[in-house]
Amino acid sequence: MSSTSFPRCHVKISSTPATQSALIFPRDEGWHSVGPLGVANPSLNNMEWLYTNLHLTDEEGNHIVVFVAYFTQGLRLATVRRFDSEWRSLDEYQGTAMGLLRPSPHKLDLKYKHPHGNDHWCALDSPHSSRLEVYGGEFSLDLEMHTTRPPYAAGDTGYMPFSSDGWFYYYSLTRLEVSGTITLSGKQHTVGGLGWVDHQWGPFFVTPARYPRRYEQYEWFSIQLEDGNDFLLTTVWTAEGQLPDRDAYGGAGWVRADGSSEHLVGSQTLRRTHFSRAPSTGVVHAAGWRFVAPEWDVDLTIRPRAPNQMASFAPQLPKQKRYAGIKMLAPFTDWLAAFWEGTCSVEGHVGGKAVSGHCFAELIKRYDQPKVHFERTLIRKEVSPPIAVVRWRVDSWDPAAPLLCRVQVYDSEGGCVAQGDDLDVSVFCFRPEAPGLHEIIVEAHSVDHTLRGEDRTTLLIEDYE
Repeated sequence: MSSTSFPRCHVKISSTPATQSALIFPRDEGWHSVGPLGVANPSLNNMEWLYTNLHLTDEEGNHIVVFVAYFTQGLRLATVRRFDSEWRSLDEYQGTAMGLLRPSPHKLDLKYKHPHGNDHWCALDSPHSSRLEVYGGEFSLDLEMHTTRPPYAAGDTGYMPFSSDGWFYYYSLTRLEVSGTITLSGKQHTVGGLGWVDHQWGPFFVTPARYPRRYEQYEWFSIQLEDGNDFLLTTVWTAEGQLPDRDAYGGAGWVRADGSSEHLVGSQTLRRTHFSRAPSTGVVHAAGWRFVAPEWDVDLTIRPRAPNQMASFAPQLPKQKRYAGIKMLAPFTDWLAAFWEGTCSVEGHVGGKAVSGHCFAELIKRYDQPKVHFERTLIRKEVSPPIAVVRWRVDSWDPAAPLLCRVQVYDSEGGCVAQGDDLDVSVFCFRPEAPGLHEIIVEAHSVDHTLRGEDRTTLLIEDYE
């Protein structure tokens, strides 16, 4: 275990005039809305969660990736995935549960009672370090996590605005040394590796549910590079699908090996390069990113290690007949609210040096298929020879998912007489070779064609001679 020591009284003063508050430890490792009976306040208007993701290796060299999160509404999300040494998928365990959350308001001491047992997440003697015990239907965790650097106050202050009218406090432990045991289907594994912890609270609300569409969506990434650099990346979309370039809608945090940090504001630092459709739900998420920050001389490429790392939103209940009706609802529940939560590889350059490492992604953002609509087709006879002009528009054109367009024009005999590929404008001109009825097809697609929509129209080209 690390012998690094950080003071419990670490404070980050918020620079926001409206709050004039601070992150104070160990107080802010505790819960911030606890009722009179010691139960977490389940209000939807004040979110709070404590979250960890872990990249571990067992005694056989297999990779075990874990994420666990507890929410003030009594919800626990948990997933354990095991991969072989070459990152080929071996098995997966889901542990979503509803239960009774009893957290301490004074320090990290969280107790959670649910159908599979009693979880416990509590602070250890060394600052910002903890023990986590989790119980699922076919898995259990008993792990210790010791930080190697002080907490990172997100946005440099620990206070951040969220969307148009929300805000929250947020800190991260970006590099934890993890050790302990994980039991999968009755077999115990000794594990060790890296962990990341997030704690977030305030008057805001997010949900992975598809409906209603009045809530923001986001993509979030934690990156731990082998050279000791850590990055936190966030992109937030408005309920209307826009990406304002303000700190309330995303940015990037860089935590160096010595614990010093910097923050970039803006939602445009991430570029989506690929997309993927979940086979169980049909939902499309991004499946490839490039993070470019010239200010930091950073260029990183992120790729999922496995394509279908969906987190179930349906409670994983004991196998008893009285739960049969709830189990029947699980496919609908997952269609409504399942989201992508999993491990990714990352490689690139920081300060001109090649780097690689682990990344964990949480993808609440869903991408809609583009909708193409013809606006106008006409013949311009004032030029010789005349030209045909085709105009269209594309709905659901997400600024984070650049689309290209392809136009094909067919004559009455089915021959392709004009074609335009990889167009980034919504107009296409061509010179008709002969009169007659022509079919025009316009397709809008993402760079990898996962997102795709088209429209067709006909244009009668008369004999203009």
